Amino acid sequence: MRCTLPTLITAFVLFQMTPPALAQATPSAQGTRTISVSGVGDAKAKPDMMIVSFSIESKAPTADQCSATNTAKTDKVVKALKDKLAGKGDVETANYSLEPTSEEVENPVPAATPTPNEGSWRFTSQVTVYTDKFDRLAAIIQAAMAAGAGGLTQGGIQMSYGSPSARFDSGMTGLMAGAGAAQGGQVKRVPFTNLQVDAEGATADECVSRGIAAVERVAQALTSKFPDQVQVEISTFSMNPMSNYQAPPYYPPQQREQVRQFYEASTTVSVKTQQLDLLGALLNAGIEAGASRLNSVSFTLSDDAAARQQAIATAAKDAQTKAQTVATSMDVKLGKVLRISIDGAAEPQVVQGGAFQMESTIGVAPMHAAVLPVLPSSIGFDATVTAVYEIQ
Repeated sequence: MRCTLPTLITAFVLFQMTPPALAQATPSAQGTRTISVSGVGDAKAKPDMMIVSFSIESKAPTADQCSATNTAKTDKVVKALKDKLAGKGDVETANYSLEPTSEEVENPVPAATPTPNEGSWRFTSQVTVYTDKFDRLAAIIQAAMAAGAGGLTQGGIQMSYGSPSARFDSGMTGLMAGAGAAQGGQVKRVPFTNLQVDAEGATADECVSRGIAAVERVAQALTSKFPDQVQVEISTFSMNPMSNYQAPPYYPPQQREQVRQFYEASTTVSVKTQQLDLLGALLNAGIEAGASRLNSVSFTLSDDAAARQQAIATAAKDAQTKAQTVATSMDVKLGKVLRISIDGAAEPQVVQGGAFQMESTIGVAPMHAAVLPVLPSSIGFDATVTAVYEIQ
């Protein structure tokens, strides 16, 4: 028996109207030859329903405060949207969430800045300090640094030739006495350290004065603390314009970022209406009332029954044509339909919120008067019908 299109559509209607248990066809007997084909079909219809989705977001230090703020903002947005609808649609809320979170904020304390150089000349001197005991060097360096020495440049042992008392006799006099007098003399090991002393000034004279004063301050501190135990000498010194001095790079101390704890709440508000001409007014009302973001606008059908039937009928005819073509090419005859499955859904057109808000931002007029994206003129409904035929 040939299966005509009315027969196939009738079978589909029975499939839709019977309970699931009865809609299942009896499995084919083992060894039955079959042909399985799929047909596709679509239908177009003008959209008559739109769904506008907004997000309401709030932030507060405590959960109670955050929830109360979000509720108040949501109520305000819902009221504004209902006023625009004037009973010609529905407003719903969904997807409420409240979560603790945190964020890093900059430290309010300003970062330290390097002190600018006071002068344009720099004085650098090397001061050599001799002593009679090696284990005294640490205390000498510490005292010199406290008096203004910039740092240690070198230290060691100097060999002195002469009598044992030639280098360190009473009052540290005759420090160099006997130098080079190796005949009949004895070798003495004299510990020493080199220290750097720096100063700056606006002029060369001021720079020299400050440098000598700094050296004398270090020398006075050492001779006062270690009487008859040290000898202080200026080994070398230099003075240069600051333009020739390359200051070391300054690295301010790293600022610790503060972490602020707070709560975030979010609610989705959706408007469903068949008044597509209210789109601009609804968008403007929602944003002005306090909506944080426009999520999307979806255009669909309030009743897709007619489009569904048309798409399924087209898909069923396509499946029957394919089955007959296969059977003819294989020189066999089609038998009864053993199984039918149907899959179909409308394809709503969704415009993301950014497209609307961008147009509003570019224009100087409010959102309801701005040039909105072109609205879809039709909505598609796609269907697939899969049929399994017995081969006679």
